Amino acid sequence: MRTLHGHRPFVLTLITAGLGAAVLCAGCQETRVIHKRKPILSGLPGSVGGGGEVVPGASRPEILQPVEQIRVNNPDGTVTLRSPTVRDLMRHILQTLSSDERDLFTEQVLSKITRQEFFERGYDPATTFDELIRRRSDLRRLFQAMPAGEFTPGILLEPVGRNVFRLRAEGDESMNWKYMDVVFESGDFKLRWFGR
Repeated sequence: MRTLHGHRPFVLTLITAGLGAAVLCAGCQETRVIHKRKPILSGLPGSVGGGGEVVPGASRPEILQPVEQIRVNNPDGTVTLRSPTVRDLMRHILQTLSSDERDLFTEQVLSKITRQEFFERGYDPATTFDELIRRRSDLRRLFQAMPAGEFTPGILLEPVGRNVFRLRAEGDESMNWKYMDVVFESGDFKLRWFGR
């Protein structure tokens, strides 16, 4: 093997290395990961979409996820109410009224702001419970207009003050109450009051 100033083995080494790299790269493929958003109703059992049928127990939309228990019966006999959504608050209002739980309503459903206003005016905040019993038909009509609270189509949670929000039901002019104001305090929604 004749070399020109010792370059021939070096050139062969370069050619061999180049061929080896070409062989290695021939097996390489570019991979792209494309994240696809799930269709809005994909979490419902039996729904069919681009990915096939959805099986029960598969991941569900956040609003349909079971939340922690919203009514907890404590070992000492007391009850703790949680209302992370306005819909949960509406359930507590109806349940405390139907179960005649006046104290529970006043302490855990009614907002601190509303209780404080009643104290400042010289009234017992528990009279709000009596007023809702008296106006149960007005309450029922409002809740029928927004059965899923803030998840009802067309109902928006509008800010009306610091941590105070309004759910308004449009359309029926004969309703005596057309909106419900709520306060977000300590991680839960509480009742401010109702209005027209």
